[in-house]
Amino acid sequence: MYLQSTTLKLAVASLLLCALPIRSASGNEPTFEAFRPAAPDQLGAPVVPGSPATTALALAYESRCNPEKRRAAIVALGWEAASGGNLLGQRVEISKFRDGFSRGHFEATRRLPLATSAVAVDAPEPGVNYYWRVLTETPEGWAASPVGRFEVPVCPWDKEDLEEPTPPGDGAEEPSKSEEGGR
Repeated sequence: MYLQSTTLKLAVASLLLCALPIRSASGNEPTFEAFRPAAPDQLGAPVVPGSPATTALALAYESRCNPEKRRAAIVALGWEAASGGNLLGQRVEISKFRDGFSRGHFEATRRLPLATSAVAVDAPEPGVNYYWRVLTETPEGWAASPVGRFEVPVCPWDKEDLEEPTPPGDGAEEPSKSEEGGR
């Protein structure tokens, strides 16, 4: 089953993660999470200064081509979850824009359990850079991690879609009958 959003298309379940080395804190493979355009309450939620106890650290990603779908790659996002007290939950935000978080141009997951330390994304746009961060909910507001960046790979079968067609009249056309000796 697939969910379509304006930026990312994410699989709810898949067996394609066996080759991704990023694992959750419990050692499990990351699960696919649905990202949706930022909700009004997420746009207005205060982002408070974080500390090592309230902020996710060591953001990392791993990506590979998805052999089952054209123009799609699987990206695993992993982090060291915050470990302080009074933490309520966390979410992951993704944007195509470097300043997308401050301008409200981002997508976010649902609230994730604190034990979550990895999610997987089925990203459909080859060669696009994304920016991402993890927000940890505290009683004072959301503490943001540093912003990470990942690039969706261009897979060999995607290059065909990305190449421009040969313009007419460049000599690559079939010869006409008059060029074949007047037949």
